[in-house]
Order: sequence, then structure tokens, then C-alpha cells
Amino acid sequence: MNDKPLAPTGAPAGANYVLVCHGGAGTMSRGGSTPEQRAEYRAALRAALKAGYKILSAGGEAMDAVTAAVSSMEDCPLFNSGKGAVFNTAGKNELETSLMLSKPPASHPTIPPARRGVGLTLLTHVRNPSALARALYLAPDLLPHPFLSGATAESLAESLGQPLVPSSYFYTKKRWLEHRRGLGLPDEPFPYPDPDEDEKTGDDFPLLDLQPTGTVGAVALDVRGCIAALTSTGGRTNKLVGRVGDTPHMGAGFWAEEWPAGWVQNTPQKGKFRPGRIGSRNQ
Repeated sequence: MNDKPLAPTGAPAGANYVLVCHGGAGTMSRGGSTPEQRAEYRAALRAALKAGYKILSAGGEAMDAVTAAVSSMEDCPLFNSGKGAVFNTAGKNELETSLMLSKPPASHPTIPPARRGVGLTLLTHVRNPSALARALYLAPDLLPHPFLSGATAESLAESLGQPLVPSSYFYTKKRWLEHRRGLGLPDEPFPYPDPDEDEKTGDDFPLLDLQPTGTVGAVALDVRGCIAALTSTGGRTNKLVGRVGDTPHMGAGFWAEEWPAGWVQNTPQKGKFRPGRIGSRNQ
């Protein structure tokens, strides 16, 4: 099935569309961060918003807008997703993502109405898990299930042309130090050569939190009244190998529905929900 979206013709004058992004639930206090750090995060969030808003303002699909926004954050090492994902107890990255729509996108009318989303977990080589979730959602004949994990998901990623990367791609020194210090281990040895020789080391290295819960996400409402919610995460620092969190499960980490209150996203800390107030009601 062709997963390329139809070219949008532009949003009608006065059309309603909404995009909301978040960079996770990790802590960043003013006392524990610099103005420069906070400015970096704001700039990265603005870039994600612009990527998604460009699609919505052109009349594009909510699904494509949230994918663009979340992919932008996955490519940014500031966030606990994609490039900046945290490490598990074995010093490895295991990524999770999920996509849900309130109804099939207008650009792909053959998608069955009962097909609401796709969740993926235990990914170790997919550069943009969010883009893979979108691609698999649009391929029901290739993936008839709403949930998939590990090597099978990555083999399908390769067949769909989704970029696969070596484990070293996800490495950042900040996350490595969080991992090692969280286990009470010395900072070294580092698993890969330092990608930035100027990066700080030692006690002055700016660590935000030894237990970050930074599931990033985006929610969009397009001009057709479709809502899409997309989340992506590396999970929790020093999670057990093979741990599956709430993020890839519809109804646990995310939801998209055409109700007055139409979405909710959870953090990896059980029971801490962030309910939303965005939705669509067809008149």
C-alpha cells in the first residue's frame, strides 16, 4: 500500500486545526538549569511545533502533523526519545512509540475504520520509531495487529524503507552518565568515542534527573475533524531489559477519540495521567 499522503490543497479560510506538543515529564527547575539550557529546549519545541503546524496549515492530515512534530523531537538529543533516549540496566536503548487516530485519514480511505492505531516496543535500531508507527498503520495487509515488538518490527521497518541505525546513534554522554551514576557505577568506561570533545564531564555535567520520565508526544486536530495522538520514549533510566511501558498501549499511554475531551497521555510513572481538553465533535 502506498503510504505517501495526498498533497494538501491548503486549509480553508476559518478552518479549525490544533497542534499540541510536549517534551516529557522530566524535571527542569530554574535553580538546576541555566537560561541557555532552557532556551535550547524552547527552541527544540518550537521546531517540533513548526514542523507539524506547517502540515496542518496546508490542509494536511493530523497523522502527518504529529509524525513530523515527534520525529523532530526524536532527532534532537535533548529529549528522551530517539537520539536522546535513556539507557536500561544493561546500558542499551529500547525505544517505544504509539500512534492512534480518531478515524482513518482522508488521504487513505481504504484503511478499515476499526483500525485505530499501532504501538511498537523494544526497538533498538529504528531511527524514528514514530515514523515507523505511521508506516505500519498505513499497511494493514503487512501488519494486521495493533501491537508489535522487537526484531519483527525492525524487519518490517527495513521492508518499508524506514532508516535503521547502529546502537551508537542513540548514545549521548548525558544519558550515559545518568545510567552509570543511577547504578552507583563510575562514569567510565564510555561505550563509544565521545561525539563532542567539548562536552562537559564530571560533577559539573548538567544532569536534569536520574529518573527522567520524558515521553515526548504530540496531539493534532486537522481540518477534517480527525484527531491523532503520537508518543515516543526511551522509557525510564535503568529500566529492566525487556520492560514494556505504558507508551505503546492504546488506552494506557495515549488515546484519540472524537469526544469533547478526546485524548490523554500517561507518563512512565504508573498512575500519573495528564488529561487533555482537545477534541472534535461532528455537527
